[in-house]
Amino acid sequence: MVSAGLLNQRIEVLKPLNVRRSPTGGQIVDFVTMRHQWASVRYLRGTNALQVGEMWLPSSISVLMRYTGEITERCRLKWEGKTYKITSLNGSRIDGTLTIVADLVDEGQQGVE
Repeated sequence: MVSAGLLNQRIEVLKPLNVRRSPTGGQIVDFVTMRHQWASVRYLRGTNALQVGEMWLPSSISVLMRYTGEITERCRLKWEGKTYKITSLNGSRIDGTLTIVADLVDEGQQGVE
């Protein structure tokens, strides 16, 4: 079971609402807020890079939250003003946890068709 003390970050879960085509034929997906969820969030690959003095841009996160069957790989997560695409989802009803690995979405391309 996930301890409430560990869940200290607020995550916005976005679900795909509308899929449409751009004038050039590309797929455009509109996302809307499905829910807000308390979670534990940490950057991946950051600790090792800092220890060896490398420059790194945190682009992947690991998210631990209470289990819900509503969240799928098609959803997105918004945390600290940045949007992340879910790359891995592992839920367990037995212990009540949901572990997600997500990558930062290139926000510089939003609105460009």
